[in-house]
Amino acid sequence: MRVWGLGAIALLGVMLAQVAHGQTTPPVVAPAVVAPAKSVPVDINSASTVELIRVRFIGRNRAAAIVAGRPWRHPEDLVAKRVMPRKVYDQIKEHLVAR
Repeated sequence: MRVWGLGAIALLGVMLAQVAHGQTTPPVVAPAVVAPAKSVPVDINSASTVELIRVRFIGRNRAAAIVAGRPWRHPEDLVAKRVMPRKVYDQIKEHLVAR
């Protein structure tokens, strides 16, 4: 009887050692579903250069040109004044506003 008791204790020790070393399969966790955030349009007349750069397709040079050309009556003036091409403007026009 005593031999079986020691064997059971040894088996239990091995099992605990495996758990302690992370050799078990981790639990499966479902990914969190996050709704996309609504973006607030950027005012091209008052936004800083950093705020303008955060808009997709506006880099340092374009942001500097937007700041230098202020005040703007309408965001489409960026195309008329050749600050950005029509193709780029069409992709980001819903993110820009002139107040």
